[in-house]
Amino acid sequence: EARFRGVFESKAVGLSILDVRTGEILAVNQRLLDMTGYAEEDFVGRRAWDDPNLITPPEYRPLDEEAMRQVRERGWCDSY
Repeated sequence: EARFRGVFESKAVGLSILDVRTGEILAVNQRLLDMTGYAEEDFVGRRAWDDPNLITPPEYRPLDEEAMRQVRERGWCDSY
C-alpha cells in the first residue's frame, strides 16, 4: 500500500486508475489534474472512452486503444 501510494502521489507522472472492463475512472492523482487543468470531479465516475480526448490527444489515441486491448487480454500492456 505504501509503495503504491508513493507512486500514485508522485509529481513525476499523471496517473488515473480505471476499471478496464467498464472504463470508469476510479481515481486520478494531482499531477494529472495539474497537467490537464481539470478538477477531480471532471474525471472520477466518468468512463474513459466516452471522451477519449479527455486525457489523450487524438494523435496518441491509437496507442491508448492498443494498451487497453492488451490489458484486457493479458492483464498488462507494453510501455508506450
